[in-house]
Amino acid sequence: MEASRQRMILYLHDIGPHEADDLGANANNKVDIETVASFIRKHSANNEILLTADDGYTSTINLLPLLEKENIPLIVFVTTGFVEGRVYPYEAEFCDALVAGLVKDVDFDSIHRQLRGASKKHRERVMNEMAKAGRYRRDTQRKRSFLSWAMLRKLNDHPLISIGSHTDAHLDLKRQSPLTIFSELRRSKKLLEEKIGGKITHISYPYGSSDRLVRTAARLCGYLYGYGTETGENGSRMNQRRISLKNKL
Repeated sequence: MEASRQRMILYLHDIGPHEADDLGANANNKVDIETVASFIRKHSANNEILLTADDGYTSTINLLPLLEKENIPLIVFVTTGFVEGRVYPYEAEFCDALVAGLVKDVDFDSIHRQLRGASKKHRERVMNEMAKAGRYRRDTQRKRSFLSWAMLRKLNDHPLISIGSHTDAHLDLKRQSPLTIFSELRRSKKLLEEKIGGKITHISYPYGSSDRLVRTAARLCGYLYGYGTETGENGSRMNQRRISLKNKL
């Protein structure tokens, strides 16, 4: 790498048309492919770019033509609970219910602040209560699809793509007990290594949230590299800073 080029780590979630800005700052996690392409083309001359995709949405596959054309590496950070259907992102479910008009007089960002640091059990209770009040079945609002194990194995074989962990249930690790922290980190790593093969050494912390305990736990579980968001630190191996492509719209 030339001395003048800086390393730039980008992150995104779901690929698709951007929508629903009026629901709250955190309501929409989609970014369209042209936004990704134009940002990369603008900055690739002076930066060594690493693209990362959190959660494991099926739409991640749509990045392949761009990666190959621009020769950009990608790490897909997989939430194993999403892949196996044991967990569904409450943010996506709630956002889609709001867009459909099934939930009224509720602010997305206030619910997001309440549930972000909550346990999986508490999240389920709140989402069940909202579905009951709105008189809708929760499964009707679970419209997003996630990569299968077969898809992940195929992606892992691609020379530009690596697979990493995004925990098992997508909890804010800073707000969990030490037991839950270790469980989330270990379970996801073990599943990924069993289903895909090879060692999983990269971890992206949900919400970019970590502290010394979380990062120490990640190292003890065998992760070599950790990734935050804009709150990460340049030069930190276990809390690397990433730039959101959603904010480049």
